[in-house]
Order: sequence, then C-alpha cells, then structure tokens
Amino acid sequence: MTRVLAVALVALAAVALYATTAPAGEQAVTPKQFNALQKRVKTLESDEKQIVEAIGLIVACAFDKGAIPTTKTPQYQLTADAAVAETTPVS
Repeated sequence: MTRVLAVALVALAAVALYATTAPAGEQAVTPKQFNALQKRVKTLESDEKQIVEAIGLIVACAFDKGAIPTTKTPQYQLTADAAVAETTPVS
C-alpha cells in the first residue's frame, strides 16, 4: 500500500511541476519567422509541382504502349518458312 501511495505522490508531483513550468497560451511568431516560413512553403509547393509533372511524364511514357505483357513467353512463334512467305509479294 505504501508503494502505491508513493507512486501516486510522485505522479502528482510530476503533474504539478509540469503545470507550473509549461508555457501558457500561444507564442507569438515574429514577422521574420513568418516570412521565412512563407518562403519555405513556396519552395516546397514548387518542388511538389515539379515532382507531380515528372511522375506524370514517366507514367505517360512508360505505360502508354498498349497492353503490358504479364508473361515472358513469346506470344507468336514464326518459323523461317512462314516469315519468308509473309514477306514475299503475291503476284
């Protein structure tokens, strides 16, 4: 029982210490800090726009070739005779 009481007293002391040392209310932001943050946000927004454009270009180039094969096996196999017969003009 004394251990429980000791833990409760330590917890109460920790809460009281936090309540007395914690900053009260909001902190004011200086104009210099605000301008620096605004500049950083603009930079990040332009970087994001460039990244989105690059990803769009990659997707358009890589996946705009019709169906993507799902197997490594050849779809059509032609023999040498069949290839010659297809390329020879019919008279």
